[in-house]
Amino acid sequence: MQMTTLFLVRHGIKEKAIGDVPLLMKGIEQAQMTATYFETKPIKHVYSSPLTRAKETANFIGLRFGLPIVVDNRLKERTNWGDLPGQTFEEFVDMWDKCSRDRQYVPPVGDSAQQAGERLESFMQDVCAKLIRIVKLLRLLTEG
Repeated sequence: MQMTTLFLVRHGIKEKAIGDVPLLMKGIEQAQMTATYFETKPIKHVYSSPLTRAKETANFIGLRFGLPIVVDNRLKERTNWGDLPGQTFEEFVDMWDKCSRDRQYVPPVGDSAQQAGERLESFMQDVCAKLIRIVKLLRLLTEG
């Protein structure tokens, strides 16, 4: 049986600003280096959260392999600075830290760490189930 490896990649360094911000030049360089690293890996699919910085990072990997980016909302951050109107960066960091210390804490906007983990688990289960179906189909086609 062939083993499948799933790589989880965090986005590159982003602008420190409110909202759905893009990568900084350093983040673009990081994304390009990540794509180069993966050149020797058997990449078949590239998934991304819906946030700009994640899609930009994933796009460099996808381009390297000629693969489309599949955006999945289950990969989004548990909360994003700017989701809560008027929130300062310090207030956002305090909220993030509270979510990190207490996995059940649900912030005023976004998800608890527990909920975010469950979303990621659901995504991973779906990806694995899809791969299992593909392997079974390939076996049927080659054996029959």
